[in-house]
Amino acid sequence: MIYFSCFRTTPLGVLSLILKAVADISDTSTIFRDLGMFIAAVVVAIAVQQLVAMPLVLFGLTRRNPYRHMLEITRPWLIGFAAAST
Repeated sequence: MIYFSCFRTTPLGVLSLILKAVADISDTSTIFRDLGMFIAAVVVAIAVQQLVAMPLVLFGLTRRNPYRHMLEITRPWLIGFAAAST
């Protein structure tokens, strides 16, 4: 029974740790600016990978037009994305 009660109290413990960290923040503008820069860096890196690196690999291995291939797999890709999303 002790093992089961741990699952009930863990979310409260995690929430209290997060709330303490948020309460200790004195300059929220710096935090949000840094978070925005991180998000922008991740988006740019993913875009470069998907639009430059992966097409080069596909072209190098198969000698097919990678952008035409992307258009051909758009529907299955969207179905897979929609099925994985909540």
